[in-house]
Amino acid sequence: MDIKHVYVVIFSPTGTSRKVAQAVAAGIAHEVPGVACTAIDLTTDYDCISIIELEDAVCVVAAPVYGGLLPPLAVDRLRRIVGTRSVALPVVVYGNRDYEDALMQLGIVLTNGGFGIAAGATFVGEHSYSRPEYPIAAGRPDAADLDKAEAFGRRAAQLIAASTAEPSLMRTQLPGNNPVKTLLPPTHQIPVVNDKCNTCLKCISICPTAAIVLADSGIRADFFDCIKCCACVKQCPQGALTFDTPYSAMLSAKCTVRREPEIFWGIGE
Repeated sequence: MDIKHVYVVIFSPTGTSRKVAQAVAAGIAHEVPGVACTAIDLTTDYDCISIIELEDAVCVVAAPVYGGLLPPLAVDRLRRIVGTRSVALPVVVYGNRDYEDALMQLGIVLTNGGFGIAAGATFVGEHSYSRPEYPIAAGRPDAADLDKAEAFGRRAAQLIAASTAEPSLMRTQLPGNNPVKTLLPPTHQIPVVNDKCNTCLKCISICPTAAIVLADSGIRADFFDCIKCCACVKQCPQGALTFDTPYSAMLSAKCTVRREPEIFWGIGE
């Protein structure tokens, strides 16, 4: 396959999936100098209907894992991506616990969208519930993770370029169950605003679901729309939002052993 265009498609509220996807794309660009590369960020793109058609492309598609699955909102937005004569590299990023069915789920979404699956990968990123007092994969993806992501992109580019298969027919055996597991009901916690808030409104601009609004009483989050990504908590300049859940302490205690990226090849490996 002649690699003419690379798309980086992401849903990444806290930026960990974005970092990994960009590193993978950098690896592809290293092997194909001068290749056109376009970012498609669905994180705060509230449109779940309009189709995005990609032709003759290699697409790095990355999303986080919540409870062993993709966030339902991410699935809705990723279903807009349709490929013609294109291959995808699905990547999921999880918080050092387990990715369970998420990579399989992402592969299914992309296959249904017309993409071939040349390879897939799982990486670790700082957990959404990680806090200074309860670190969970804090600081990841780190330099070693990103080096592996770039190496994955370089090797994938080599294999895709050497393949004579019809791009849309490429297949990779990805781990997980089909059908995927059932998502558990959400917990009742939501981000809470404290008196440090100066209503800079950054939290509103970065919320992937528009769950945060400015009311007469100040900034508040809506339980029904909040997906507990904690982007607002991690990126608030004033540290004015907190998210308290017992899962932080539990995961910090149980998920201390460092898990490493996993690569799954479909062609030539």
